[in-house]
Amino acid sequence: GPHSGQPGAAEVWRTLVHCSAVVGMHPDGATEAIVDFALASGKPFAVVPCCVYSAYFPTRRDNRGKRVTSYTAFVKCLRRQHTDRLPRVSLARSHR
Repeated sequence: GPHSGQPGAAEVWRTLVHCSAVVGMHPDGATEAIVDFALASGKPFAVVPCCVYSAYFPTRRDNRGKRVTSYTAFVKCLRRQHTDRLPRVSLARSHR
């Protein structure tokens, strides 16, 4: 809010509406919201999912109705929700 040093909801919304792209690096529980907002607003986006947070999203289910509790299942769930609009790019990992 105005006295906390944090932006208020109106300022956050203005920033989101006027941004040219949406990026989520280790976005914790915001992963799905980032994807949903970017797709709904037509903005290009990149998201690197991290933690699944299955306890915070107990209704998130895979295509067999099983709770999504693993990273692999979470990525599959995101892709299934937006099959026709969600490209996937894998980045090479350094083995240091």
